[in-house]
Amino acid sequence: MTEEELQQKINEIVEKKLENYFRQHYNGVEIVYGGPTVGHGIAEYSLTTDTKQGIQIYKQGNMKIGANKSIELRTHTKPKNTDTSITLSSESGNIVIEAKNGDVVLKGKNVQIESTDASGVVFIKSKKTIKLDAPRVDIEGTSVSVLASSEVKIVAGSTTIHGELGMEMSEGHEAILNGSLLSRIINGLEDIKKFFKSPCG
Repeated sequence: MTEEELQQKINEIVEKKLENYFRQHYNGVEIVYGGPTVGHGIAEYSLTTDTKQGIQIYKQGNMKIGANKSIELRTHTKPKNTDTSITLSSESGNIVIEAKNGDVVLKGKNVQIESTDASGVVFIKSKKTIKLDAPRVDIEGTSVSVLASSEVKIVAGSTTIHGELGMEMSEGHEAILNGSLLSRIINGLEDIKKFFKSPCG
């Protein structure tokens, strides 16, 4: 292949890759259509400032919005009680909300967390403390388990414990003497431990 043929081949490849390419830089803002990016393929649309802030939409289906300090989504309408002002939705894949060096705060007149899968789990985990604070706290379920590796404290002005089909209470030395009861306790603890492992990996 001659040098001219090689150069022509290179030109054809470049023209093919950049046939829809447009780039404009003005006053600290760059706008790009159909341009190649590092690690994300072709950018269908990119608006980026010289301070690395902006919006990028990639042909492979990704979209990124970046700001050096904060991003705010706000609606100024006066919605009715049945209206939804902001929706985050994913047809497939996970949604992750993370504050690496700050708090995650959810506020609303009512806050609802719901798992919709038939075998779904709502998993809450903390390195130190989980606190529920309300004038009234209700816990309801077909099967409810409470596990503590050290101690459980129940303190109230009045306490009612009722077992519809019976009730068993034991101390450690009694459980050792009672093999069947000890077996049920150990199996129950193992089931609880499995349940409390995060389903998200």
